[in-house]
Amino acid sequence: MIGLMKNYTNLILDLDGTLIGRDQKISDSVFLAVNRLKKFIDINIASGREPQGVIRYARQLDLKGPQISDNGSLIIDMLTKKHLWGNCIQYDISASISEDIKKFDYPVLATHNNGTMKDLKSIPKEGFNRISIMDLNIKQADNIVALLTKKYNIEICKVYLPYNDKWAVDLTNKGINKGYATVQLTKILSVNLSNIISIGDSYNDVSVSKVSGLSIAMGDAPSELKNIADYIAPSADFDGLAVAIDEFILPKLS
Repeated sequence: MIGLMKNYTNLILDLDGTLIGRDQKISDSVFLAVNRLKKFIDINIASGREPQGVIRYARQLDLKGPQISDNGSLIIDMLTKKHLWGNCIQYDISASISEDIKKFDYPVLATHNNGTMKDLKSIPKEGFNRISIMDLNIKQADNIVALLTKKYNIEICKVYLPYNDKWAVDLTNKGINKGYATVQLTKILSVNLSNIISIGDSYNDVSVSKVSGLSIAMGDAPSELKNIADYIAPSADFDGLAVAIDEFILPKLS
């Protein structure tokens, strides 16, 4: 739903496939467009990546506000690097999932409150924030989603990885996704959801689009995202974020 002009306060910005393309770099056009936009609203990255990856790109853009990592299971303070909010998959479920994932024999990345691990040999007492099964083809990803959905009542989402043209399956606690984290972020910042703009390119961006006042889908986004977006930008290969900022967002703010 399109909100009133000049009321927007924040852009919730996806990372892979939106801010950066296959080369994992912020293009000059996108960098300049983001800096033009920063004069009007605050920008908060929301990514499936771990905190270090999100902080890396937030620093490049000189973003000072809180950032969302791990598909919505963490909100990080850019200045202190402390967790402003977080949610974990409880220990017993994390342990059970870990045993099941070992049977798949695919690369795994799991995050917890104190870091990241690429094996699941030990489970932190609080459980994992996010578990990702990596480097899959689309059929493998769909099969894993189907198998785990039958057994676990948690958030399970497949995500496209532009940098290697493969897929991941991300697991977070029940109801924890980018959209839920965006709701928590608005509480931290004391802003309204109706004043949020979001932009993304994959299935894990659908939840953000649903809670935003204005939503944008990249040109190569799935139909599930495009169908609920207010604007469709070109893909990251064609600097779609810069196009969206200059042709769609900035005119609504000036």
